[in-house]
Amino acid sequence: MKETHTRVLFILLVGISMLAQCGSLTQGYGWDGDSAGYIMQAQSITQGALDAFVDANRITIEQSSIPLGPIAYPWGFPMLLAPLYALFGLNPLALKTVGVLSYLLFLLVLWRAFRRTHSAPWFLCLVSLFALNPTLLGYSNHITSDLPFLLFSTLCVVLIREVVVEDRRIVSRLLDLVLIGAGIACASLIRTNGILLLITLGVSQLVLLFQKRAKRRQPSSAGEGHGGSANESGFPRPVSIKTVALQAVPYVVFFTVAAWNYILPDGGMSHVSQLGSISAGTIVYHLRYYLVLPAAFLAGVPYHLNLLLYGLSIPLAIAGAVRRYRSDYPAMIYVVLTLLLYVFWPSVQGIRFLFPILPFYFSLVFSGLEALCDCAPAVDKRLWKALCYLPVVAVILRFGSHAGSTVYRNINDGEVMDGPFAATSQELFSFIADHTESDSTIIFFKPRVMRLMTGRQSISVDAVEQILRGDYLCIYLRADAYNQLTESEVECLLAQGIIHSIYANSDFALYRLMKGTEELRPLPSSLRFPLASSLAVKGALANQLTHSCACLRLQPSALSCSSSSVFRRSLTVLKSASCWASERS
Repeated sequence: MKETHTRVLFILLVGISMLAQCGSLTQGYGWDGDSAGYIMQAQSITQGALDAFVDANRITIEQSSIPLGPIAYPWGFPMLLAPLYALFGLNPLALKTVGVLSYLLFLLVLWRAFRRTHSAPWFLCLVSLFALNPTLLGYSNHITSDLPFLLFSTLCVVLIREVVVEDRRIVSRLLDLVLIGAGIACASLIRTNGILLLITLGVSQLVLLFQKRAKRRQPSSAGEGHGGSANESGFPRPVSIKTVALQAVPYVVFFTVAAWNYILPDGGMSHVSQLGSISAGTIVYHLRYYLVLPAAFLAGVPYHLNLLLYGLSIPLAIAGAVRRYRSDYPAMIYVVLTLLLYVFWPSVQGIRFLFPILPFYFSLVFSGLEALCDCAPAVDKRLWKALCYLPVVAVILRFGSHAGSTVYRNINDGEVMDGPFAATSQELFSFIADHTESDSTIIFFKPRVMRLMTGRQSISVDAVEQILRGDYLCIYLRADAYNQLTESEVECLLAQGIIHSIYANSDFALYRLMKGTEELRPLPSSLRFPLASSLAVKGALANQLTHSCACLRLQPSALSCSSSSVFRRSLTVLKSASCWASERS
């Protein structure tokens, strides 16, 4: 295939991917708290209120029943969103353009990364795998840092290989090294684990140094012993100061640019702070989980075939790594470091966290397939090559079909059916903004979304004894609700008069908490039962009330107020204790 034809087909694939992305964009997005957090950080940048955001988000994170995330994400992605927010406000379509552009630029980087690595047909297959991938196309419809980080991390690994390992020039020696340092710093500003790129750079430089020294120690072809680069004793000459200074340029640039991480507020808590003790069993589970997880990248393919194709790809990737380890070790180092990070991370992550290593993995797979094609039997090479291409082409066609159906459904549906931009959600948020106090706190299963849409403080609570942390209770009525009180718990609170309804539509019910003014007297020691006896208390309360009061899960935490609500005593505990004492008597 001529190079001109390859270029035309590549541009065509990028154009088709752009159409698929734009056609699948929706007017809103789902109940994604991360997206709301990023948008609020961008909002704080445009308003010059970074500290105010951190203070408000600290309450949301620390007062919620479950971990929601860090108090502040790295500020790189919000910086990308900030100009769009300043121009268009809370416009999901406008904010999603950051992800769309990152996706398209990532596809362009693939040309630089793998065009010389693969033959034209295999290169185009690799690009198609990413240009039409349903998972990646789906994330272009989200407002998250996944696609920008994929762009910067891929670009940095490619630059390390070309500039450091292959000693090629893009602009000039100095500017290329500056570009590497700036790229790694930008990746780190988008996600904390971008620091792995700096480690990849350092390890690659060490490997290259050892390779050069080993090569210099080998006898020359003329049989003169050591090469001309060695001194009379046979040892390599020391590295010059100029060479050391040049190799240090990326690190100087990185720490200069990454200083923003220390200037901008982080709330004293980030993803790194979540690292803690981890057991051997957890490590084994994570290892098994991440060994299977890349199969999820083949979404759109039937599940069992999904796993089968991924399983067949593993030996091919190993074969490709054997062929390319001498020149492509920066990518392999980055893949290993990324997997090690997630194996030792306290919690498992989804397929989106593996996006940065998947281009290199599938490139190795295709190198293995190319090697398999080269081993074609002499009887019928065309048939053998067709068999090698068949599963790849089938997956690409499946991806294209899935992308086309997604675009078709999106164009025909039009209306946002769920999420914070659905009609019922907008009605709820308008009511809260107009009819609640500006300093009130709303209990909601997606508190960061509530804060973004209404400007009210919000927390997530899934335990009855913690509801007095808020002023209003908002219940999501659809089947995909989670991290909130159950229906029976809400009925129990209504029966006791602790809450009363002030608004409802088909998807939401909003209640005001009726907080008592009397001070709670210390409970008798006989009521301070251990956690194990809470089931008996639930039974007693159920007999006392007409509605099921099994929702009143008295725990030691219910008998002592949190530091944020010392000035308010729990009416729930008063009534529960009264019911329990009556039942005992």
